[in-house]
Amino acid sequence: MLEAIKYGDVFRYNEEDYIFLVQTEEIVYAAKVLDKGKTQKIKELYEKKQRDMRNNGLESRRIFCFVMLDTESFRERMAHLAQPEHDSDNITPNKLGFCINSADKAAIRDEILNPGSPVPRDLKKLVAALDLPN
Repeated sequence: MLEAIKYGDVFRYNEEDYIFLVQTEEIVYAAKVLDKGKTQKIKELYEKKQRDMRNNGLESRRIFCFVMLDTESFRERMAHLAQPEHDSDNITPNKLGFCINSADKAAIRDEILNPGSPVPRDLKKLVAALDLPN
């Protein structure tokens, strides 16, 4: 288990950046921080789908479950929540020593707790139970 890491802490795993959310004995929940290129592609696709009036419920699609980050190190990048579950036996994060800012923490929490959000129900319950400033 990841004892010294808390909600909003940034870590690297398989040479990619993640934002730690919560954990259980079996699962580590983390948002993947996409690079600028992948972020731009998803934003463009999202904007294109928004213009097409036949595409209702975009926010309920996993690919569009994201938060644009404002933390200085991650500007122009997104925290992607499409696949937040990771087996705790396989993930060995190396904490980078910094945390995302308060606004990003709140935005990620809001995205997770949004009733239409496609994140796992267990993640919603765990994040709702955290003692975080609103």
